[in-house]
Amino acid sequence: MRTEEILINFKKHKEKIIEILSDKNWKHFRYYFFITENFKKNNLNEEFKKTFCKFYIMNGPMGLNNKQKKKFFKMLLEKENNLEKVFHNLYSIPGYGNSQKLHLSFGSKLLHTVNNNLPIYDKNISKVLMLSDPIQLGTLKEKIQNRIFIYEGIRQNYKDFLENEEIKQYLKNIRKEIANSASKDHFKWDDSLISNTKLLDSLLWALYFILKDKKFKSEDKLPKLTKSELLLFEQSKKNGVAKKYIKWGKPENIQIAMFLHSLSNEIMLENVYASKKKKEKATKLYLKALAYYPNLINHTKRFRRYLGLSAIKK
Repeated sequence: MRTEEILINFKKHKEKIIEILSDKNWKHFRYYFFITENFKKNNLNEEFKKTFCKFYIMNGPMGLNNKQKKKFFKMLLEKENNLEKVFHNLYSIPGYGNSQKLHLSFGSKLLHTVNNNLPIYDKNISKVLMLSDPIQLGTLKEKIQNRIFIYEGIRQNYKDFLENEEIKQYLKNIRKEIANSASKDHFKWDDSLISNTKLLDSLLWALYFILKDKKFKSEDKLPKLTKSELLLFEQSKKNGVAKKYIKWGKPENIQIAMFLHSLSNEIMLENVYASKKKKEKATKLYLKALAYYPNLINHTKRFRRYLGLSAIKK
């Protein structure tokens, strides 16, 4: 979703968002405040670790085993802030089923705890933002670089959101509303324990559960590919741009988007002094690609200028 869509949904579902975040006696913020307050005091005792693991779902087969947790909390105590180093340290310790994984989500949670202005990678939030999934194929170096690229994309998304005046005002207002609701339930809300980055994270997390039964991008609203585009796309899946994204495990909407963007790019490259007609064709293909993968807009700023499109609206 783009910034405008996020804001519309925040406003539309504000009461439901607060209801989700206040569930089970404000457990979401109760745990988070406990973690933040104790980390500031450098108090990483057993209760802290237990609460951290429960809040961030680090227990069980999908989480970290005891050896990995020991390394994780050692890095947290040392205030490690290098994501690549976190990847390597956790990957070097076999997890459940003796498997080795790159833990982007847990790594980002470590970084966020050290610096709460850094965002958290969450697969549900990534669906709301329509971000790419981490690749599962390739060398270890390629997979690490891919996850660092994804995390930098999230940081840019959050930066754009938090620079948007309407979203800043929305966050300011909803802080007051959450505090009032918490007060009625005798839960002590503390503004100083939650950054705008984490508040935004919590709102997006709650929004996912509201929208999860709906399509984030309804297929009937997507522009149809022409017969010639469909033919070229099928060829691309065998030996072109789309093949690469299939190999990386990307969903079809991203495959189509990158295929269309490549067609648009080819038109402009073949026509250094592109005619008005050629530029219009390239622009239509690019805008069609954006419909399939809105986040493409954050990676094509130079190309937009080349097409003569206006600056990206934040």
